[in-house]
Amino acid sequence: MRMLTVYYANFFQKQWNLLTVVTIKQVFDAVDKLNSRPRKFLDFKTPYEVFEKLTGINIRNLMGYALMT
Repeated sequence: MRMLTVYYANFFQKQWNLLTVVTIKQVFDAVDKLNSRPRKFLDFKTPYEVFEKLTGINIRNLMGYALMT
């Protein structure tokens, strides 16, 4: 959990109220950037790549759909 907090600190200022100041699009953009980073524990693959290999689903296509709904 600590590492997740550090990652999000790169995108959102500490004094921001995430419920009122940050838009849904900003949250999705931050999630996209975080999931596009290769991870050592995933053999330097991104979470997107691992998810697609395991499920056959390209999650980036679904993210665009989630923003529309």
